[in-house]
Amino acid sequence: MSKFIIFSFLSFLNILFAQNCNFTFKGTLAGNSITICFYPDKNNGYVSGELYYGDGSMGKMSFNGTALKNNQGGFNQSINEFNSNGIHTGIFKGILKNGVMQGTWYSADYKRNYPYYLSLSNTNNNSNNQNNSKDNNSSFSKLKDSFLNLNSETKNKVYVGVGILGFLILLIGLRKLFKKKKTVTFQEPIPLQNTNNEHINIKFENETLKTNIIKEMPKVQVDIPKNQPETPINIKTEPKDFQTFYSQIPENGIFELELVNNFDTLYKITTYGNEGEYEFIANNRLDIIASNLSLYIDTACNYTHFNPSFFKIETKQKGKIQLVEGKWKILEKSKIEFV
Repeated sequence: MSKFIIFSFLSFLNILFAQNCNFTFKGTLAGNSITICFYPDKNNGYVSGELYYGDGSMGKMSFNGTALKNNQGGFNQSINEFNSNGIHTGIFKGILKNGVMQGTWYSADYKRNYPYYLSLSNTNNNSNNQNNSKDNNSSFSKLKDSFLNLNSETKNKVYVGVGILGFLILLIGLRKLFKKKKTVTFQEPIPLQNTNNEHINIKFENETLKTNIIKEMPKVQVDIPKNQPETPINIKTEPKDFQTFYSQIPENGIFELELVNNFDTLYKITTYGNEGEYEFIANNRLDIIASNLSLYIDTACNYTHFNPSFFKIETKQKGKIQLVEGKWKILEKSKIEFV
């Protein structure tokens, strides 16, 4: 129980301190002010953080998505916005370059869109500077400095977490204090080996009980099954760093990954490390796809025969992709069949 409490508290602190902003952008969206805070990332193209409109009095929202390098020295961003209830509310599609984010915000159903423009207003690289410096500050001092840099809302979370931990530790102490242990002490061992017409003396609480046991111990036969060959069990495991994304039409053999399967989605993409595979999933849009196969299909798929009266597209072999210089490039096209 105590180990579980300590683990939970450490997880709480890890989540709490991981929410410090690494980069903060401020600007406007449809004429309204907006602030976007990016959490520290692993420079692998995946980003997350929080944002709020106006002064933040209406509450904060979360986001996650991708920021992939482009040929113009910037990043192509596709960021999904979620409200406090975890509902997908919008998508930011644009470019980050020279400290400026600009593009178009779309509602989750793509019925509304507005332009946005934000510029970098603050960076927080204290963690990198501390790692590179030779300062021998104690761990307590570093924790204290990190705490003092938190906003009032986050500090309140720390207070609540510490209070809960203290209360649980108190409960554990009281439980151990009042826990009763039932013990039985024999003053001398019981000679269990003397079971053939022997007298057994048992001393319990300074009293001697003498019992004449005249019996024969029954023989118990236990049938132990022979060792059987172990049947191999096939366990399907996902590769390390397994993740699922979605994408629309690849441009010049390059997919732009998205976390949400929306109306424009054509392909489901599975990545593991720097490699991945994809398959066609847009059988609900065949009327649009049939109008321009060279755009919607030929850019990512190969097929032997075309059936003009097809009613669905089946993936016979998934396509192969690889992460090269921050971009997911097609190595081998998917093989499909018109059914």
